Amino acid sequence: MPILGPWAAWTQLNDLTADGRPDENRFNNCGPESAAECLKYLTGVELPADFIKDVMYGEAFTGYTDVPHLVNFLQNRCEVPCEVHGGEPDLKPVVQAALDAGHPIIVLYYWKLELPASGHWCPVIGYDEKGCTRANVWNQQFETWDWATFQKWQKGGVAIVLKRTRPSELAPATRAVAGDPLVARMLVMLSEAQPYTERAL
Repeated sequence: MPILGPWAAWTQLNDLTADGRPDENRFNNCGPESAAECLKYLTGVELPADFIKDVMYGEAFTGYTDVPHLVNFLQNRCEVPCEVHGGEPDLKPVVQAALDAGHPIIVLYYWKLELPASGHWCPVIGYDEKGCTRANVWNQQFETWDWATFQKWQKGGVAIVLKRTRPSELAPATRAVAGDPLVARMLVMLSEAQPYTERAL
């Protein structure tokens, strides 16, 4: 079973903030939290989801995260190529191909099936023939669903594949890989957030 690990399990409800104040967007920060988890997996560097939201939208913004802003942040600020999917009739092969390649994938789900306008971003971190496992950034849990349940809850065939793999030198005890351009960019962003938080790598 392909699985991306070690994977950081965080919750958008209780994450450190870039400004040192309570996170005014914590109920809507599933997109930034998902991006933060993927970037932590790829680089070993942990950015506050609130900081990612501020970079994407500005400090005053509160609300949901859409595909263009997530992709713009990942591709233009982090320089991580993305493969965007939308309207896929079946996301199973997309998830399988991404994880087989060692690429993180963020999937859009319904928050509640009875609320068609609702949405919730979560990374999918593993799969087998029976189903897949997502890292739910709301409750900090790894949730495994069979493929039929996954297909029922994913929303509109929307997913973002981060076309990058974790460096082999990035062991669990290693903070970052020296000389990696993505790590260097992440460390610059972390230094930008550092005046507002004491979060370490």
